[in-house]
Amino acid sequence: MATKHRPTLRSQWLGQRLRELREQNRKTLRDIAEFMQRDPSSISRMEAGIHPARIPDVLAYLDFCGVSDEEQRGALVQLAKESRQSGWWDRYVDEHESLVDRIWLESHAQQIDSFAAMVIPGHLQLRAYAEATMLATDSETGPEIERLIDLRMQRQERLQEQESLVLNIVLDEAVLHRRVGGSAVMRSQLLHLAELASAPQITIRLLPFDVGAHPSPDGSFDIIRLEAPYPPVGYVYSPAGAIFLEGPAVGRLDDRFTRMIKMSLSAAKSRMRIRKFALESRE
Repeated sequence: MATKHRPTLRSQWLGQRLRELREQNRKTLRDIAEFMQRDPSSISRMEAGIHPARIPDVLAYLDFCGVSDEEQRGALVQLAKESRQSGWWDRYVDEHESLVDRIWLESHAQQIDSFAAMVIPGHLQLRAYAEATMLATDSETGPEIERLIDLRMQRQERLQEQESLVLNIVLDEAVLHRRVGGSAVMRSQLLHLAELASAPQITIRLLPFDVGAHPSPDGSFDIIRLEAPYPPVGYVYSPAGAIFLEGPAVGRLDDRFTRMIKMSLSAAKSRMRIRKFALESRE
């Protein structure tokens, strides 16, 4: 029996925008269903993202609602294409549905702002460091762990291929002190981090202990800023799973991130301290 998956983030976005379009034009589900010669329940599932809207469906919505603006029409048609297209990440959907959504967002990102409270962000981890974090947090063993590590390494490669992608990282100083994988692994990881920090599209700032309390005491988060027509998305991972945020919630994360940047060391001082800490660390 085929595994039943929840709606993808992109199909939910598309359905949400179609519903908003219908409501703005004061049309009911039955109105749209009659025009498209469909059952109202199928239209409801499409607006919920359960059944991704096809391009003809989207064009019918646009025509019925009188949308003639080419930019708006093009954006929704493009989203319809995206909602049904497969990517290299889709072969992992059976095990990691929310992570697949995250990877799709990364593939359209122009900028990722990350606050890392406990470990180095996944897209900057060396393989040994990644393995140590996964062994500590996941119940999978053997082949499952290797598959997860391979996925993380592939994500890194794809992000590196996006030459216009900007990464802004605020790293809590606690991350330097937590010896993930032991001293040798940690030293290599921190030296790698210092090297990455010299790349023009990557900025790493250290949030030192002596600043005291900071705006995100409850943990790490990312803000993924996407290319048009997609909105920025907040991403928070908890023991209960991944949470994707939109709208005002992203604005609150943005405010936190901006304040933490002001509290952090400069990029140059951060790079020097990370490298110095790595070279001075001992067993």
